[in-house]
Formats: sequence, structure tokens, C-alpha cells
Amino acid sequence: MMISLENIKNAVSQKLNALFGDSYKIYTEEIKQGLDPPAFFIQFLEPAQKQVLNNRYYRTYPLDIIFFPVENGSEISQCESVAEILFDGMEYITVDDSLCRGTKMHYEIVDKVLHFFVQFNMHVLKSKSSDEYMKNLKYNGFMKG
Repeated sequence: MMISLENIKNAVSQKLNALFGDSYKIYTEEIKQGLDPPAFFIQFLEPAQKQVLNNRYYRTYPLDIIFFPVENGSEISQCESVAEILFDGMEYITVDDSLCRGTKMHYEIVDKVLHFFVQFNMHVLKSKSSDEYMKNLKYNGFMKG
């Protein structure tokens, strides 16, 4: 089975739910209106793929986990607390029964909103096509004795 962006997004959502509970909303699609803080929004930045050898590839999946705190005067403090939890919590996620490690973790707080950056890297083995290059081979020959 190929690992998809959706599978990674689901794994991150499940990890966020395990870390913070049901009182924190988790959005994976564009938020049109009605954001209900505290809430997370998961967004891929620039996933990339590099061929390593033959049908082996190395993929990088950088994410921005955006946290919207409750507006009560302690927004920056909430963001810092959430970031500390994410440093430990996003070190490993489970995607399709495989453990993936989060790397290049860092964060910034912009306009009282946390942007936590993490990257998941993995090697992918693409299956070769099942095209037959030679359907039939006829050989007429004999052995000299």
C-alpha cells in the first residue's frame, strides 16, 4: 500500500487528539468560517520526492500544524505550552502500521497563533509495472553431438 498525504494527515490528527483530547478541534480542510478555538489546522507545505535508486524514492512531507488558542489574554502562553507538548508528541506517528519519525521541528508565533513545523521522511518502494517485455519466444535449434 502506498502512503498517501491523507494517511499522514490522519495519523497527525489522531496523535493531536491523543495529546490534547476532544476539547481541541482538528481541521484538515480549509476553514471557511466558524473556527472554534482551541483548534488545530494541519497543512502540508511542500512535499517532495527524490529518486534514490531504480524504483526506490525518498519522500519528505513538511507540515505546518497551526494552533489557534482561546482568546483570553494568555494566547502566547497557550501557544508556548502547546509547542512544548508537540516537540515530544510529534517525534513519532504511526502511518499505516509503520512508525514515522518527525524531524526538523521548530515553531513560531505570529499574531498570537502558533505555527509548529515538523517534517516526516520516508523511503518508498514503487512497484514495477507488470508489462511483459517478451510475450512469446520461439527458438529453433539443435545440439551438435
